Amino acid sequence: MADSLEDTTVAIFLAQRGTEQVEFTDPKEAVESAGASVDVLGTETGEA
Repeated sequence: MADSLEDTTVAIFLAQRGTEQVEFTDPKEAVESAGASVDVLGTETGEA
C-alpha cells in the first residue's frame, strides 16, 4: 500500500443506524491524515 493517498478521494458509507461514532471518525481521520479527500455517503442528507 502506498504511504500517501494524495490526489485520491475515498468514499465512506455511513449507515443511518447502528454505527458507533468511532467506527466513522477513526477511519475518516486515518485516510485524511494520509492525504486523501473523504466523501461521506449515506441514505439521508445532512451533516455526518
